[in-house]
Amino acid sequence: MSAPDTEGDTPRKDQRLGEWQQLIANGEAAGRRLDQWLSGQLGDLASRNRIQSLIESGDVRLNGKATQAKQKLASGDSI
Repeated sequence: MSAPDTEGDTPRKDQRLGEWQQLIANGEAAGRRLDQWLSGQLGDLASRNRIQSLIESGDVRLNGKATQAKQKLASGDSI
């Protein structure tokens, strides 16, 4: 898995949902729920419901570990 292209603190979105991507939570993500933040990052690529399903199935990992949609993020977290 390669690191995403970045512009400032905001990871650039890979427009191909379904391929492995790595996003790094920036300072604005701190304290936000994982599913809410991912929904904002992925925009029209996936609904929040789809994102929650991916998290619950273990397809989305937080710092390399399975997690829950309600997990709060910290700056620098790897998703």
